[in-house]
Amino acid sequence: VLGLAPAPGVAGEAWGRALRDLATRGDSAVGVAGQPFRLAVASALWPDAGITPGFAFLADMQRNFSADVTTLDYKHQPEAAVRRVNAWSKAATSGQVPELVTRNLILECNGMLVTTAVYFNARWQEPFQMVDPGADFTRLDGTKVEAPRLRGYSTAWRVGQGADWQAAELPYDDERLDFLIVVPRGDFLAFQAGWT
Repeated sequence: VLGLAPAPGVAGEAWGRALRDLATRGDSAVGVAGQPFRLAVASALWPDAGITPGFAFLADMQRNFSADVTTLDYKHQPEAAVRRVNAWSKAATSGQVPELVTRNLILECNGMLVTTAVYFNARWQEPFQMVDPGADFTRLDGTKVEAPRLRGYSTAWRVGQGADWQAAELPYDDERLDFLIVVPRGDFLAFQAGWT
């Protein structure tokens, strides 16, 4: 993950540092609709009632990911498990993701469910304009769907390209946060397999 060495704890510690650093950026920025800038990442572990995770594992999850741990009874109380996880997701995302899991997913869970919810509210440095009607968008399987499009351009964007990719970095209002878009040329799956 993130090109980090697989040494025990290293990836988790680096991820924890990255999240703490990101959470402090944008303090002076505003988000969309007049709301304050916000980046919130919440993680939780949901072990089944019959599972007892080791203390070292739980301590690592809490230290590096601030992960809450809540035991659920998947087999005997699946509806209660669905309500609990979805209530957590709704609260962690300021209502943007009110349904993260379904009853079928809970019933298929075999041991432990791991969830991460990300809520991000920031304003673009140069706002986009919605373009209607939507245009055809081609999915990986070749089917086409109509999708709304955004249009915009700014000289503040940084762009780059390689033999099999193009990229653009779009700044948010704060200028310390950017959105990086990488678009492969040609076969997406082959590109994805070679990207670390």
